[in-house]
Amino acid sequence: MTMPSRNGFLKCALATLAAIALPTSTLHAQDVADDRVAPDVEFQPGVSLELFQGPTPDDEGIEVPKGTWTYLPVLLEGQTPNVSVVVDRIAIESDGIEGMTRCYVAEFTANLQIDEPGNYQFLLTSDDGSQFWINDEMIIDHGMAHGMTSKAGAIDLEAGQHAIRVSYFQALGGQGLSLEWQPPSATEFGVIPNDRLTTEAGLTRVVSPGPKRFAPAGKMPRPGDGRPLVDMHPMWKVTSLVTPFTEKNFPDVFEPKMTGMAYLGDNRLVATVFDPRNAVPKSNEPNGKLYLIEGVDDPADIWTDASVDLSAAPILRGPDEQERIAREVDKQLEKRRASEALKNRTDVEPNAVEIKATVIAEGFTNPLGVLAHEGSLYVADRDAITRLADTDGDGSYDLREVVASGWKSDNYHHFTFGPVIRDGYLYATLSTAVGAHGHKVTEWPTFGITPNGPHRGSVLELNLETGEIDWIAGGFRTPNGLFLHEGELFVGDNQGGWLPANELNHIRPGRFYGHYNGRYVTNLYPEGTSLSDFSDEPITPPAVYLPTSQIANSPTDGVTLTDGPFAGHLLMSDVKLGGLRRIVLEEVNGELQGVALRHSQGFSVGLNRLAWGKDGSLLVGGIGERRSWSWKRTQQGLQRLDPTGETAFEIHSVSALPDGLRVRFTEPVDQEQLTDIGRFEVQQWHYRPTADYGGRAFGIERLPAKLTPASDGMSVDLQLSGMKHHRVIHVRADVQSMSGEPIWSPEAWYTMNQIPGTPHQAPPDFVTRVAVLTETKGFRHGNIDEGVQAIKLLCRENGIDMFRADESELLFKPGVLESFDAVVFFNTTGDILDDDEQQQFEAFIRAGGGFMGIHAATDTEHDWDWYRRLVGGQFAGHPKVQSALLDVLDRSHPSTRHLDATWERSDEWYNFKNMATGLNVLMELDTTSYVGSTMGDDHPIAWFHEFDGGRSWYTGGGHTKAAFKERDFLKHLAGGLRWVTKIED
Repeated sequence: MTMPSRNGFLKCALATLAAIALPTSTLHAQDVADDRVAPDVEFQPGVSLELFQGPTPDDEGIEVPKGTWTYLPVLLEGQTPNVSVVVDRIAIESDGIEGMTRCYVAEFTANLQIDEPGNYQFLLTSDDGSQFWINDEMIIDHGMAHGMTSKAGAIDLEAGQHAIRVSYFQALGGQGLSLEWQPPSATEFGVIPNDRLTTEAGLTRVVSPGPKRFAPAGKMPRPGDGRPLVDMHPMWKVTSLVTPFTEKNFPDVFEPKMTGMAYLGDNRLVATVFDPRNAVPKSNEPNGKLYLIEGVDDPADIWTDASVDLSAAPILRGPDEQERIAREVDKQLEKRRASEALKNRTDVEPNAVEIKATVIAEGFTNPLGVLAHEGSLYVADRDAITRLADTDGDGSYDLREVVASGWKSDNYHHFTFGPVIRDGYLYATLSTAVGAHGHKVTEWPTFGITPNGPHRGSVLELNLETGEIDWIAGGFRTPNGLFLHEGELFVGDNQGGWLPANELNHIRPGRFYGHYNGRYVTNLYPEGTSLSDFSDEPITPPAVYLPTSQIANSPTDGVTLTDGPFAGHLLMSDVKLGGLRRIVLEEVNGELQGVALRHSQGFSVGLNRLAWGKDGSLLVGGIGERRSWSWKRTQQGLQRLDPTGETAFEIHSVSALPDGLRVRFTEPVDQEQLTDIGRFEVQQWHYRPTADYGGRAFGIERLPAKLTPASDGMSVDLQLSGMKHHRVIHVRADVQSMSGEPIWSPEAWYTMNQIPGTPHQAPPDFVTRVAVLTETKGFRHGNIDEGVQAIKLLCRENGIDMFRADESELLFKPGVLESFDAVVFFNTTGDILDDDEQQQFEAFIRAGGGFMGIHAATDTEHDWDWYRRLVGGQFAGHPKVQSALLDVLDRSHPSTRHLDATWERSDEWYNFKNMATGLNVLMELDTTSYVGSTMGDDHPIAWFHEFDGGRSWYTGGGHTKAAFKERDFLKHLAGGLRWVTKIED
């Protein structure tokens, strides 16, 4: 076979680069998209923007390291942005990004098209600090905190596409950013035209709320302490399993993008492989193969560089640069040849073995698991479970039959995971949709997210003898990694809608695990999409939370350790944060709970599948999508971990006590350290699920600890004051062993579902839902859209799920209104509810529902006396918008405790009539401070009361657009939301 021609290279160039060791980078330092993409990748005009919200001085329970916001902060790796969007230019206005105005880092990345070669000047203006990079070369360093100032830089550029990046941080004061250029033929600076900037199109832009972690100024935390590990755990020796490279098989060298693995013995592994393409919304075409891989048990006899090079970022280029791509392929081919030459090194210990990979079946679509059982192979395909068997004993799989099917997959995120076999039954899991690709939505749901067919997010149970299928549990989102542990079924799930953090779940029949599918009406489902199976059951909490960006980001597979000091513990892989984490479970009050610990990094790829091999070896395989679903942009890898018999000094386990936790170590610790409270930090928090992607921690509080060490130094009991059930408890134990060895990783995350010695505690209902009604039958305020967006952000920050209804008929109908905890009337006017809707509203309040009225809510339903008493009064006119002083009468309520005794602000100050009795007035207007009051000295402007079984809160502010950019007014609204929803009393 001859080498492909240059034109042949061009046809497969982009796909080929995925098989070559291109440099990759950390997200913050060098996060631009790369060349390792498929030929059908599309680009669009614009700039990619990712924003990372940092801790602010008033975040509850979160300390801001000194100096964090004086120079461009360093984002600790492995974290998901709060915002990920495409914008038309590199700029930030004074009102911030999506309502975020304080303590954040923003990253802009794009291709810059240069037609005229020459010297280009750039002007970077910002408040606070910023940096500008071209092709990974810093052109302008303007990174210190400062007011709005400019700094210039210049560079010679050739014609073609160049990767640009602007990093910016906003501290606490004013904000703003702009990048301008001056081409060689120009005489002054100007905005870079949008048609010169491109970015990759069709990406799944994953986001997650809550503050991110940054390195304190001048001090990067050590690996394993506040950031991921970087090294291989000493209990393992790693061997890379690589395919031989020759001029003949390039570029068709086997790419181990491992989506399923089953060890067959006799030096053989069977694996499913496909190329993930998250940028393609709909793909039902076959893309997967089943490989037989031979040589997986062989001892290492060659050396190869399997490290992840973080020195530079790959450059995003447009698809039209054919000649440049050809040159890049030639260059990478030379690098591949050089890498192969390294195999002959004699000065280092061999770390790799060559394997043989042979296709034994193909035609699968997104196969995400394979199982070997009694001579057959079971493959989890997109729409079916397929069995392959060797019926004639000739070594080939001549029988191929579907043993389970019938579920519908109409979204790119509809996957099938598994399979697992136990006691004659086969189990698999289905994921749910992301987005509504391919659907024309005609009726949006008030509950749940994304359209799904029946049984999405559920666990399938197949009777292998009868072929009967049952769906035994529901409420999962992306249950990637179904496995058995001590005979029980477990699955990891990925953060997202309704899942504020990653999870390890113990599957029990008939239970619901938290992800709600919505009842959409679409062109594909004219009768309505399907709700999650068992969603009428209470949410079963996970056995172990895996806090996002702290110890996990996309958990995948799991295996049980059977030997050594960690026998009985679980190892779980992660495709996005990478590496392995160790899980220790225990049963309390009939429920499983336990601790998550960092275990190892040092792999060549984010890990997706695990399989036990020969003599206690662990086979680990990974896969990565080019941007959002990968660890450090790596896309492939297959390695073997062989036990060394060694260990590290680390936390062995954490277990629950009636009054705290017991922390065990692998080696003894000096008594002096175990009684030093300064070495131990303990926090607890909980999560509040919403339909928004991911979630933040709530109720963060430090727990005072009293230390009682064991006499042998192998453990310490932490007596914790204020410990609660259904919390995540984070422990940091910064100790050394008696031999002076630093602890491998001092952090542990314990999920306290049940407290020993107390009665079983049902999980609290942390799902809180608010409906915002904006219907008008009179004057319609021009700030409704801006106000709704601000309320949505407040809900997100407070863990409240929000639904907007512009028409009452969307909300006030049977089976809908009662699913909410509170209703907000935002600038509603006129008679908006008919008689039936009024009756439903009264029943809602009498059942304990909450009501929040903003501004024109008092100009609504004037002829309905019950509503007048609920809202507290009626609109009776107003003067012009003007500044006034507000006397804060109650500074203990959640909506006013942040205010001083007097608050000056500008708004449209309502006069009221027919005031209800029994109101608790929060604030009143100082009528001498403005012109137009008709109420004399007694002019309330915000109040609350309990009414007819429910709660009511009202504020007269909220007429102007500017009101919804005022931090104090937004805090005022947030406190009202927390009170009417009973999150806070």
